[in-house]
Amino acid sequence: MFSSFFRLLFYFFIVDDEFLLRFIRHRRNNFDEACKIFERYLKVRDAYPYCYKNLDICDESVYDLMTRGYMFPLLERDQHGRTVIFGRCAIFTKKCGHRPTDLFRAIAMTLETLLDNEDNQRNGFVYIFDQNGVSLSEVTYLGVLEMRKLAQSGEVSILNDKVNQILKKRKKD
Repeated sequence: MFSSFFRLLFYFFIVDDEFLLRFIRHRRNNFDEACKIFERYLKVRDAYPYCYKNLDICDESVYDLMTRGYMFPLLERDQHGRTVIFGRCAIFTKKCGHRPTDLFRAIAMTLETLLDNEDNQRNGFVYIFDQNGVSLSEVTYLGVLEMRKLAQSGEVSILNDKVNQILKKRKKD
């Protein structure tokens, strides 16, 4: 495990200590578990490169999404200390020139930025997506299968660990 972790690390990234600490903090200083999370992170980045390339807030369409309030963290955390991310899906519209890749990059930028915070690394996130005003044309424009794959990959890479922890605790009880 140890050698594969560092091989992947140096092959794909030039990273600093803070970046690596994200994964270690997320797994409560368990190095082996942090390596697994990091490998999942790399797999998602590799499977969906268009979500992680050109993460630039100055991109006109992404900037428009973000300034119009497509996705943003709420000021208060939930009862478990998690950051609540609120998404307004109807902001994304083909009429404004938004492309599906803009939507995915806006999500990636939001999450990557929030992951710079130690509390977010330890406690995680909870998402609320308001779908009011979303039409069938926007859903088909994004592609239902692509949305499903992306949602599943994010859940597998980030959220699955929290779910597994909860299930293990319930089995013990």
